[in-house]
Amino acid sequence: PHRRKKWIYDVETKPALLPLDGEETTGNTADAARQDIRARSFSRHDQQSYFYVRVTNPFCARAIKSSVKCVLDQHEKEKKRNCNHRVMTNDYNGTFPPLVFT
Repeated sequence: PHRRKKWIYDVETKPALLPLDGEETTGNTADAARQDIRARSFSRHDQQSYFYVRVTNPFCARAIKSSVKCVLDQHEKEKKRNCNHRVMTNDYNGTFPPLVFT
């Protein structure tokens, strides 16, 4: 079978998001809001993807009573809640795959 090659390009670190102009959004509404990484063609050709990286210790005192999967899911949901809506709308039409590492 034919496999499509993915070409990720136009990668930028710490890109500033466009200031809000009266739009209603959830999460981070600061004019100086930034994501950690922006890349084009990660999910679809020419579509921008914004990445907010989080590193966590699933064995820290706060998370010790939860499973590793539960800790990672919780961090992923928090990142989506804080950033997803603003990236997926407001002139971006991008994707927001949160990156959570241990």
